[in-house]
Amino acid sequence: MKVTPDLFENALITGIYSRAGRLMKVTLTNNRKSMISVRREGKLLKVRLSRIFTLADNDVMSDLSDFISGRVSSLPVKVRRFIDTQPAYKKPGKRPPVKIVTAGAYYNLRIIARRLDKHYFNNRLDVRLTWGRRGRRGRAPVRRAHFGRSRSIQYGSYDYSLDLIRIHPALDSPCVPVEFIECVVYHEMLHKKRGVVKTINGRRRLHPPEFKKLEREYEGFEKAMDWEKKNFNKLLKNL
Repeated sequence: MKVTPDLFENALITGIYSRAGRLMKVTLTNNRKSMISVRREGKLLKVRLSRIFTLADNDVMSDLSDFISGRVSSLPVKVRRFIDTQPAYKKPGKRPPVKIVTAGAYYNLRIIARRLDKHYFNNRLDVRLTWGRRGRRGRAPVRRAHFGRSRSIQYGSYDYSLDLIRIHPALDSPCVPVEFIECVVYHEMLHKKRGVVKTINGRRRLHPPEFKKLEREYEGFEKAMDWEKKNFNKLLKNL
């Protein structure tokens, strides 16, 4: 039997159909930025998948199918590692290596994340996180915030491509209560737990009602929001 690229692609699509067990349409792409995309339209899953997965082994395909079908909410470790080991899909020189710094002058992000993981995620959320870098003259860059203010700092972010949480260095201060920084870290951990953002009518929804409900499960949420309301302007001026 002659082995052709089409044969591998058909095997990939057939394998996804059989493992996922859902009504779906799979489209293979050469996209180097978004290797996996899942959109729900009623009962139909529309899946766009990079052809690089024709090289994946059974373990990777099994975990990938679990993610596509919704049996797991975040992209499995084996799938991320497979993507990272494909040299043809890397972009050398585009991004410098990320320096991981978890110990700040007042707060250690690793200790905070471990405590939150144990209490809220049953020690099942493998988190990479770091303090963000400061800009010139020691000032941190000013950007849009997560908590709905138009002029603010971005307290934290989750980079899906790097599987990395960054926390704004301005929060590493004795003036910032532990409940507030824990709330920010917990917020970004929820983004990791939920995995790739789902779309409705092609629009991204970062914080749908179910996300906000989970966010309020952090025990210090009300205290953190009250502190932000009273101290936000002061925090912004001190950047």
